[in-house]
Amino acid sequence: MKIKVKGILTAATVCGAVLMVNQLTANAADQQVAPANLTASAAVASSQTSNQSLPAAPASQVAPSTVNAVSQPAATPITANSDTGNYGNLDGAAIVGNQVQLQGWNANGQAGNRPYHTIIVVDRTTGRELQRQTVQPVSRPDVQTAFRNVTNAVNSGWQVSFDLSDGNADAWLSHSLAIVSRYSNDPTANNTDADYWYAPITFDQQENGYLDSWRFASGHLTASGWHATSASYRQPYHWIIIYDQTLGREIKRVQVSDAVRPDIAKYYGRTYGAAKAGWNLDYDFGTDSRYLNDQLQLISRYSDDQQGGEGHHIDYWYSPLKADQANRANLDNVTIAGGKLNLAGWHATDGSLGREHHFISLLDAQGHELGRLPVKNIARTDVGRAFAGIYNSANSGWQVQFDLTSALVEGPLRIVSRYSSDPAGNRDYVDYWFNPVNFNHNQYAITSVAKQDGALVIKGYHAADAAYQQPNHYVIIYDLTAHQQVASVKTPLTVTEPGVQLSAYNAANASFTAVFPQLSLNSGHQYALVLRYSANSQGNGDEGGRQNDTWLTLSSANRGWLDSFQLSDGRLKVSGWHASDFELVAPYHFLIVYDNTAHQQVAAKLVTGNAARPDVQRSNAGIATATASGFNCDFGQLALHAGHSYSIVSRYSTISTGNGDNGSASHQDYWMPAVTLDQARASIDGLTAAAGGIRVAGWLATDQLLDKPFAYVIGLYNGKEFGRQKISFNDRPDVARAYSQTYQSGHSGFDLVVPTNNTVFKQGQLSFIMRVTDDPAGNGHASDLNSQSYAVNAGEVTGVYKPTTNAVDFWLARGNGAELPAVPVPDCDRLERARILPAAVERNEF
Repeated sequence: MKIKVKGILTAATVCGAVLMVNQLTANAADQQVAPANLTASAAVASSQTSNQSLPAAPASQVAPSTVNAVSQPAATPITANSDTGNYGNLDGAAIVGNQVQLQGWNANGQAGNRPYHTIIVVDRTTGRELQRQTVQPVSRPDVQTAFRNVTNAVNSGWQVSFDLSDGNADAWLSHSLAIVSRYSNDPTANNTDADYWYAPITFDQQENGYLDSWRFASGHLTASGWHATSASYRQPYHWIIIYDQTLGREIKRVQVSDAVRPDIAKYYGRTYGAAKAGWNLDYDFGTDSRYLNDQLQLISRYSDDQQGGEGHHIDYWYSPLKADQANRANLDNVTIAGGKLNLAGWHATDGSLGREHHFISLLDAQGHELGRLPVKNIARTDVGRAFAGIYNSANSGWQVQFDLTSALVEGPLRIVSRYSSDPAGNRDYVDYWFNPVNFNHNQYAITSVAKQDGALVIKGYHAADAAYQQPNHYVIIYDLTAHQQVASVKTPLTVTEPGVQLSAYNAANASFTAVFPQLSLNSGHQYALVLRYSANSQGNGDEGGRQNDTWLTLSSANRGWLDSFQLSDGRLKVSGWHASDFELVAPYHFLIVYDNTAHQQVAAKLVTGNAARPDVQRSNAGIATATASGFNCDFGQLALHAGHSYSIVSRYSTISTGNGDNGSASHQDYWMPAVTLDQARASIDGLTAAAGGIRVAGWLATDQLLDKPFAYVIGLYNGKEFGRQKISFNDRPDVARAYSQTYQSGHSGFDLVVPTNNTVFKQGQLSFIMRVTDDPAGNGHASDLNSQSYAVNAGEVTGVYKPTTNAVDFWLARGNGAELPAVPVPDCDRLERARILPAAVERNEF
């Protein structure tokens, strides 16, 4: 007999079958009926069978579906062990190996004088008993909790295993089974007056399976999956059949070993063999190319035929699969170095099967072949993962070197990867044509412009593929206004500066330094820099040599930005950038501090070397000198004034004095955004009682200190001064970070005691003034910052201000705040401690 089951498991995971596990829990609350007279002919209770037919179950038994779902008995007075009911549940039923494993519990109020507990399995289809076994009690405190008045509830659990090799496997695996729990005073368990019949069970009859993975690689079909069926008990030999759906015939069948699958056993516990339902296949097609074009299907078969997989069998058909017929490739790398053209990439195609010769060919723009070399494929696990369905994907890599010739770099180059069965590669081939490659890399930058000993010195880098045939490098200055060359310098190339990433032919040696002595340029003319590679040693092509020019027309753009203006330590420090190609004719870079309020220059300083600013180059690509346009300058301590507006002026000048005062010099300025010195910030961090006064801690940062060097904290009670203290500042780096532009913000902290001068603080307001002034005594011309007000009641200020809660704790004689433990205070008629909460503020800063 042949049984053929066709189907596709669409759930894609084992989890889709989880609902089948619900069969494991029998509902013991259903109406249970027990036969009036269940007998067995066997005399041994530990393992018995009976051939007698069993009567239908009679009366009703009520039991909970599970222990946890059982309601507690009614709270009425009862006598211990007075519940004579019969309760139970079948907790689990599974097939493990050749064993049927059952477990559950039966709390029977009539089991007190029945010491023998037997589990009986009845074939409900035929009405015949299959097996019985005496079981030992298993502790079940959960059952006892739910049925505390049932005699044997605490030891009502049981578990048992029945052997399938008893000749009744078909009944076990395919019939409806009744499970009976019997308490008896008969060792053979033939009394029937204390039985509990669980809900019937049936083991899984479904066919379940899934193809977990498959791939074609290097001529092999590798696949893995699982197939769980109870029919495998009678048909134990497992085969995987490769079936050609396109041609309608079998290609190959392979007997496989069962693989352990605990995940399948978890969800298909009632299916025989689920725990070892896995399989793995690795089939070598060799030169058989049918799988490349046809649609294939894998079939999992359990058969009783060990030799050929025929006989009685049951099949599971997996989803069809088909090889990837695409022709895929990538050119990973193209470089010129050391007189070689270096190529690397990969080419994966099923067309390589039977075409074992792999070539890389080079063609010019007209299709003329310039060269061809054989290559050996190398491993590419990344390609194998991405294109698992292609025959040679995991071994599709290649790399090759061609001797560099002028023909290879003169124009677009086509690169072709070819698999062929011909050792010469001229017939029976599969090609992949990569996109054309142009060897026109040209990478350059001007990194600095400076005047040294009267000479203009220009530094930069220039890497180009043209350098292969045109090795002579020149830097030329050309006057676009006068239409003539001004000067040219041959510049030997040196090692490229670290950190510069280049990919052209001479990338490793692309740095140059061009020195133009005694150069006279007209600041009113427009100029261009020409970076030239020439085949002519003289550089100008007047001997018939080829040349490759890169023109950097000097931009008229004049751009800049002030990144920072810092006075936090009392010294003026500025940073920013100024990009202007005028730098080429005016290489002296000055930074000037100009007082816009007083209309006068405050300071000037020569910048000894511009800083690299690749960010500026990216956003100002048209300015040749943008790459090195940054500046950082420390002017030191200057005579600046509060309230004045200041500008930083960046100047490129043709003379070293910077101001063009010789009558013939010229310069170009960029005025940065103006900065007004009018910042003022302060904060009280804490108030604390101190001997003879109030300790005040905080910080005061204000530009007014530029002109008013004396600072005070003044205490006010109801608007009248009760004391003042001169500030001796300390470091506050946190304030410097927040207010770097404010004068001396990094040295703005204070911690002092304001004397109370015997002031009696009654009901009223306490506040403080942060003052800077030109008067040593704290009066004169002053600039004040006022703190918030703190409400106080009668008493002495002997408490602590807490900035986290914006509150001041006081010892008071009378208070209106929340009462706290009383503390004796002399001359007070009421003793208590109160917390005064002033109005909430977002920040204790003013």
